[in-house]
Amino acid sequence: MKKIIVLLAVLSMFSCASKKKKDDSGLKVIDSKESLSLLKETNGLPAPESVVLDAEKNVMYVSCQAGEIPGDGSIAKVSLDGEILNLKFTGGLNNPKGIAIVGDKLYVADVLELVEINRETGDIINKYTEDSIRFLNDVTVDKDGNIYVSDMFKSSIYKLDKDKNFKEWFISPEMENPNGLLAIGDEMYLAGWGRFTDGQPTSAPKGCFQKMNMNTMEITKISADTLGNLDGIQVNDTNSFIVSDWKGGKVFRIAKTGETKELLANNPGVGDILFIPEKGLLVLPIKGQNQILFYSVK
Repeated sequence: MKKIIVLLAVLSMFSCASKKKKDDSGLKVIDSKESLSLLKETNGLPAPESVVLDAEKNVMYVSCQAGEIPGDGSIAKVSLDGEILNLKFTGGLNNPKGIAIVGDKLYVADVLELVEINRETGDIINKYTEDSIRFLNDVTVDKDGNIYVSDMFKSSIYKLDKDKNFKEWFISPEMENPNGLLAIGDEMYLAGWGRFTDGQPTSAPKGCFQKMNMNTMEITKISADTLGNLDGIQVNDTNSFIVSDWKGGKVFRIAKTGETKELLANNPGVGDILFIPEKGLLVLPIKGQNQILFYSVK
């Protein structure tokens, strides 16, 4: 418990500074006519960090960090129309972040634990942890049903296999302290926060968007070196992704070839976003404003 309290104290120091001017970092810019328009906003969610779609039930699950006090975190259930269906679908969490849906379960990164939750009832089924864990962040699942969770403070990834064995899978500073993860086929896409080893993410340099071959562990840089303190990753289409910058409050579209377009700039604290391509719907959790924003992308 003491370790969790110390980590939450570090989190409370995360900067909520005003938006910075766009930097000239040598980005290759996509020439695109995309436009975004704000459709609606849902308020009253206590420090939302991550949004995931349950396509079968046509609802979203939102991780809420609240006051970053042990036990006050939760998972909320929200309709695609923005209605809060259940503010505490799951309660008693510490500082929940990334969420993945696997079968009839949710898997949530919660500081030092990967929490397994019943998708029907919201009840906590199990918790997985290791003594070496420092700060779990995002969750993804591969084509075989194995679950991966990033440890941003260690620049490592832990794996929960189908037999429920949980252990560190890969560690390397070359991943640039990954926040967001997305497994597609044999590749793991990495949203790098930026390298740091002192436990102080707010002073870390900007990271970049990369991919890793999950068989060879070879890491390939996709974006420019200094894109942002990156967080969420969503598929845009077969050739590009939508990626958020937590500290800069920005959302980018990044092609697999590296071309980048800034889609919007919002307040700092844009977390693990959701994009539904077939609906052209982009959902942004904004931690500092206790809200999620719904955008139409055309």
